[in-house]
Amino acid sequence: MSPLKKGAKLTNKPKDFMLRTRLDEETLEKLDYSAKKFGLSRSEVVRNGIYELWLSLEYSKERKMGMKSFTDVNGNVVPFSDVSELTLELQTDIETDDVTAYLVWAEEHVYEVSKKTYQAIESKK
Repeated sequence: MSPLKKGAKLTNKPKDFMLRTRLDEETLEKLDYSAKKFGLSRSEVVRNGIYELWLSLEYSKERKMGMKSFTDVNGNVVPFSDVSELTLELQTDIETDDVTAYLVWAEEHVYEVSKKTYQAIESKK
């Protein structure tokens, strides 16, 4: 086999088109959950049809069982069954007293979350 030349076609089905879409928060959460579960990017989940399959099977089962989740700043989905299990903590700068991180404790693990996620959990406690 000869080495690839610059500009060589790598596939018989090139991906020449980009599609953008707007999602509501719940759909995005489901997509991210699926991507994390299968170790894929959002695009790969949608392209492979895994998103649809996952939504109709396991994710729906977990939601019906009362499972909830939040996403940390690294994109990890952290499931929990009741908000009362979570402990919230603010990390502050010792000199300025400014908030430097929003932390959530779940099952003896600490997760850094966005301010929006922190406030959403706080409002449900």
